[in-house]
Amino acid sequence: TTMVDSMPGGVALMDSDGDGVTDRLYATDTGGNVWRMDMSGTDKTKWSIFKFASLGSDTVANQDRRFFNAPMIIRTINKKTTKNRDSTYSYSETPFDAVLLGSGDREYPVSEKIVKNAYFMLRDYQIGSYLAASTKPDAIVISNLYDITTMPNTADFDVLAGLTGANGWVYWLTVTGEKVFGSGAVVDGTLYFSSFVPEASQ
Repeated sequence: TTMVDSMPGGVALMDSDGDGVTDRLYATDTGGNVWRMDMSGTDKTKWSIFKFASLGSDTVANQDRRFFNAPMIIRTINKKTTKNRDSTYSYSETPFDAVLLGSGDREYPVSEKIVKNAYFMLRDYQIGSYLAASTKPDAIVISNLYDITTMPNTADFDVLAGLTGANGWVYWLTVTGEKVFGSGAVVDGTLYFSSFVPEASQ
């Protein structure tokens, strides 16, 4: 009942347990939302859908972020850095599914409307094929993400603690009217994506 925006992009398919059957879907919409649907087994009473992330706004002009592509899903490990009370650092490794996607209004590509578009990486630690209602997390919002737009070339331990402790990261596009129209690609652990800038802004 909370799905009110259109979904013009494709749907990302996930086989979470490697049995050859799709049991999870991710979809995006033009309201800046990311949705997750779990389809565990043939018992449809256990199927569910919930808002995984809310990264835009239909009412705030500069937050009118829209998604026109399916996200990419990459299974990986978060090497979380934690600062202890005695100022030492400890580490832990937690598997997660990285949800990668960029925003941009493809319907109006040359628009220079002041919208802060970005590329996002969202961490989904619930990597099983079924989530009970009590375990569904709150939707990820911008404030849960680490801003990597001006990341230093060499990150210190405090930066690593902030980056690995967040629910993901956001990379803001800095040119007026800049937009992401494609999903991108991950090769050997490196993300590549292109952006579009209206001619008047170049």
